[in-house]
Amino acid sequence: MKKTIFFFLLLSTNFLLSQVLPDSTQLRALEKFREDNGGNWIVRWDYTTGLPGSVFGGKAEIKGNSPEITARKFLQKYSNLFKIDADNSKLRFVEVTGNDKMNYVKFRQVYHNIPVYGTEYIITTDLNGAVLSAIGRHYPVDLNCATTASLNKDEAFNRAKNDIGSSEKFKLYRSDLLILPHKGKFRLAWKMDISTEARGRFLEVFC
Repeated sequence: MKKTIFFFLLLSTNFLLSQVLPDSTQLRALEKFREDNGGNWIVRWDYTTGLPGSVFGGKAEIKGNSPEITARKFLQKYSNLFKIDADNSKLRFVEVTGNDKMNYVKFRQVYHNIPVYGTEYIITTDLNGAVLSAIGRHYPVDLNCATTASLNKDEAFNRAKNDIGSSEKFKLYRSDLLILPHKGKFRLAWKMDISTEARGRFLEVFC
């Protein structure tokens, strides 16, 4: 069993704030989006960010030389709806996966080349290059946080072990430096995947 434990920041992956509603620019962009691509599209808003959490149900004829280029052109064309910079500089391409019917193009938000925890955008395209859906989350604000860690990986691991307060032996399997959303702000944090040797527990620790 894997557990997630939050230290030092008392973290939550949700902002725990009041709902953020889409603004008038986004609503006008949504009207234009439906004019361009038909009225069958369904939009489900992410009220943590005020952005579309999912857009699906139609087909947008966006042609590119590859699934990645098609996805980027789609986000650029409707940047006012998704609140993405026209050059997509804040969304880093991760990978393309798929099958014999469609492709899934995954992006992740970065801040000064550091991944933002809990963010991704997946654009689904058919094999002819049309966009079928856009699903995910990113934060359309200036993250305005540190990008240099005050602790190195080993120091963070030792502090996590001390805060767990257990006599068990721990093994660090993986550590990543991330930007972590926390109560409307963003903080630099280590994410560590830790196991306990005695009971075989797996912990996801942030510090």
